[in-house]
Amino acid sequence: MPEWSELMQDKFFITDLGEERTEEIGGEQVTVGRYAVWSPAKNAKQHTIVEVGSDLGTLKEKYSVPDERICRLAE
Repeated sequence: MPEWSELMQDKFFITDLGEERTEEIGGEQVTVGRYAVWSPAKNAKQHTIVEVGSDLGTLKEKYSVPDERICRLAE
């Protein structure tokens, strides 16, 4: 089985939290996106979140992320 670094290092990937969530921010209920896009950090072996959203298709297209780099929570 390949190591995480082989699969994701220097590549964008998306994590799927499994469902939409709502949180109270500043006294207002806000929908928090289900998907987080991770970008490789410059000059480092880590990633940082660059966008969170609810439309997987749009995020996949915008960041050129194939299905094999979408990480879903195990059920």
